[in-house]
Amino acid sequence: MKKFRGLAVLCALTLIAGQASFTVSAEKTEENSAGTETTAEALYSVSYCYDGGFGRIDEAVPVAEGEKVKLSVWALRKDGYSHTGWTDGESIYSRGEIIEMPPKDIIIYPVWTPVYTLTYEKLDKYGYPSPFADGTVSPGTEIYLPNYAMHYGDAMFNGWLVNGVHYDPLSTFIMPEENTYVSVDWLDPINFVYDAGTDDGVIGSRTYEVGKYPGSKINLSSSTRLARLGYTLKGWLYKETDTFYRPEAYFVVPDTDTTMYAVWTPIKVAATFDANGGTGQMERQIYEYDTFMEIPDCQFTLEGFKLLGWQLKDKYYQPGEKVKVRIDEIGESMKFKAVWIEEHLSPGDLNDDGQADLTDLSVLSLHILGEKVLDGTALENADVYRDGNIDILDLTRFKQFLGHGKILIGMKGE
Repeated sequence: MKKFRGLAVLCALTLIAGQASFTVSAEKTEENSAGTETTAEALYSVSYCYDGGFGRIDEAVPVAEGEKVKLSVWALRKDGYSHTGWTDGESIYSRGEIIEMPPKDIIIYPVWTPVYTLTYEKLDKYGYPSPFADGTVSPGTEIYLPNYAMHYGDAMFNGWLVNGVHYDPLSTFIMPEENTYVSVDWLDPINFVYDAGTDDGVIGSRTYEVGKYPGSKINLSSSTRLARLGYTLKGWLYKETDTFYRPEAYFVVPDTDTTMYAVWTPIKVAATFDANGGTGQMERQIYEYDTFMEIPDCQFTLEGFKLLGWQLKDKYYQPGEKVKVRIDEIGESMKFKAVWIEEHLSPGDLNDDGQADLTDLSVLSLHILGEKVLDGTALENADVYRDGNIDILDLTRFKQFLGHGKILIGMKGE
């Protein structure tokens, strides 16, 4: 109470000097019918001390003990302070509060609360009107921070910075005992990369990059443009934590550049078989993409002919050979067509040993040079190009066949 004792002395001096706001008399006397002075009921006054402030104060009138007195409702002004109430040195009252008059004169002092400046960043430099007004605020006041959807370049509004501390939109903060500055907390996007990997079959670009905002929750299936022939996307691998995510999973974007690596699973590919004029039936077979399939024996028959080989696009295979399961377009199957040759012929087998090999190639070379004469079935088998002539074309085709160029010898017009 030392402060208020000091104020009482100060205000008493100002009252004596006639400088207080006002003072009301303490009591009055009356004269009875006999001319004798009598003392009326004592009245007590309320005096106000400005304590360095200035402004309007409601006038008071003297009242008797126990009567009600309404304190001034007006707020005084004082640089750096807010007038938050009144005090008589013992109790604190609100402005405009009604009190009971004690049996004495009283002096009322303003209760001063320090105030601090609250300044907001000007938003017009970002192209937005500002919803705020700067001012002075008492410590402990709750300040509301709105949601204000804004963008500045690639940056996105992410909340507010109160003296450098982040606050979410639609939150509040308590005014501290210091000058306070509120500014926009901008959130810059990070580079979010989808990576298809280095394996074969990727269609188009191997990576797809987008900007994502840290802390946002994204659906991983909604942003990828990657595809791989023969495969479907099984999910994504986040190598930072070695975590696998399914394509439809949600992922919370971190605050650093991020790469998600595609995890692929091979599709199933059908292999079908065309009789090409033959009769019989062969069921289609299903294989996993990028594995090896073994060419099956032919179950078709064609009277007077035997299987020369299986044709797959521009290549030829023999039963028992292994071929990698591959397709060139999404939705495609592997279509094998039977290639037939007259049953009595064995193209390239010029020495009738049941094989077409280097020995037969040498025999063919000697025949073309005129150093050896072939006749009968051997002569027919020497026409590996099937154009009716035996010449350098047959020799070239035979060499290609032995070099495993995936061609057949003995096909007409090939």
